[in-house]
This record gives sequence, structure tokens and C-alpha cells, in this order.
Amino acid sequence: NCPGLEKISKRLGQMTKCIMTEKEKELIKT
Repeated sequence: NCPGLEKISKRLGQMTKCIMTEKEKELIKT
């Protein structure tokens, strides 16, 4: 197990959450 892998996966999860919220904002605008 790489010690940094968990951090990377968490960061990716945060990024996807940010992307989802951005898409949701766009949906709310229209």
C-alpha cells in the first residue's frame, strides 16, 4: 500500500464533488 494513495483518492473524491456541485449550479441557473 502506498501511503500517498489514500490522500490522492480523497483529493479525487473532493474534486469530483466540486465538479458535481458546479454541474448542479448550472442546472439550477437554467
